[in-house]
Amino acid sequence: DHRDLHSFPTRRSSDLRYHGKATANDTSANGASSITFRTTLARANLALSNLVYQGGQDWYGADGVTIAVDDLGSSGKGGAKSDVATLPINVTAVNDAPAWLVPFAPVVAAEDEATVVGRIGEGFQLLDPDSDHHPVEVTVTVDYGLASIDPSHVPSSVYFLEGSADPSPELLLRGPLGALNVALSGLTYTPPHDWTTALSGRSDTIHLLADDGGASGAGLTVLTAEAVVAVEVVSGNNDAPVVHVPGATYVQTPCESHDGHVSISEIGRAHV
Repeated sequence: DHRDLHSFPTRRSSDLRYHGKATANDTSANGASSITFRTTLARANLALSNLVYQGGQDWYGADGVTIAVDDLGSSGKGGAKSDVATLPINVTAVNDAPAWLVPFAPVVAAEDEATVVGRIGEGFQLLDPDSDHHPVEVTVTVDYGLASIDPSHVPSSVYFLEGSADPSPELLLRGPLGALNVALSGLTYTPPHDWTTALSGRSDTIHLLADDGGASGAGLTVLTAEAVVAVEVVSGNNDAPVVHVPGATYVQTPCESHDGHVSISEIGRAHV
């Protein structure tokens, strides 16, 4: 008794696969939204016992697998007979980890100037497929300089838990994912006074940490993501030279000498 077993298309969110083989000339494809094969009753049940359901990437919710069978009128009178049944499936959520999208090359900042380093398309972006409607915490720390965010870039749904819009070595913000990305587009870096990469022999570093708070999924497991961005501070100012002299000196006789030290210095120059 040969029978046709049809697995009609499920929702676009899922794929079907089965392990094992129904017949030698089976033409169905694994990893598809539907499977059709023709085989004996025993082999059909064997194939169905190995049927595997896989939900779509980052998708969860109610789904179902519809199975239709047609005996092709294999014996007796009355013609072909068929039946249809649907297996309900509930796909539970799991918490996906956040991820940072940051520039690969160092960010360039000018000496003694505040530089916006988070411009959209050029700066930092936080990604998380399941945090659209859940608050996320972002920590921004700087090794040597200061970080700030232009208040005009901070949506009302984003809150400062540490720091403020004023320059600070550390900022801690909390808010929805999309609003946080808007705020980060106004992230501004200010180097230490008279500090450059050439003079110090090192770049500065901005550290980014995201905490999704266990946004969704069974167990609400908290997942985090970290990223670092180098900051190259280039010289932009010609600093004025400074003459250093000792305090007031009193000379009583023409032949008396004074050994006080007089010197000249200028930031960033070895010769004047």
